[in-house]
Amino acid sequence: MSSYFYQDKPLFGLDIGFSSLKVMQISDQGKHQVVSGYGVATFDPKALKDGVIVDPEAIAKVAYELFSKNLVGDITTHRVALAVPAARTFTRTITLPKLSPKDLAEAIRLETEQYVPTPINELYLDYNIVNTTEKDLEILAVAVPKKIVDSYLQLAA
Repeated sequence: MSSYFYQDKPLFGLDIGFSSLKVMQISDQGKHQVVSGYGVATFDPKALKDGVIVDPEAIAKVAYELFSKNLVGDITTHRVALAVPAARTFTRTITLPKLSPKDLAEAIRLETEQYVPTPINELYLDYNIVNTTEKDLEILAVAVPKKIVDSYLQLAA
């Protein structure tokens, strides 16, 4: 299964930059992958503030114009992967002893509270175990302010 499919269903990528939207879909053609559709459009940078979409209507209008008139090729799915601004995320690799899933989640939460300058209740926190030894777990933890993620979800709704 290719990385641009989720559960065998195609999706397109949507990147919201400081003042631009970028979209792209990759499709299988036999043994090869090809770009089936892409596009770029600009919007007023005042629609974002510190990574939060503060004017979703302005961005939605630009997105509508992009999809209806300015794509090269075709975006053939409604399934989207949204990219949040990496500069606004907190990412860290943590090494912890092997723990039960419940204890592991709490240990990651406590570790995150130590290195992230935002209160933990204002963050979405996720993690993935990237390596396991006999004694330890190496974990990639990512935290993103809820207000950023929620603003993206509001735009996508």
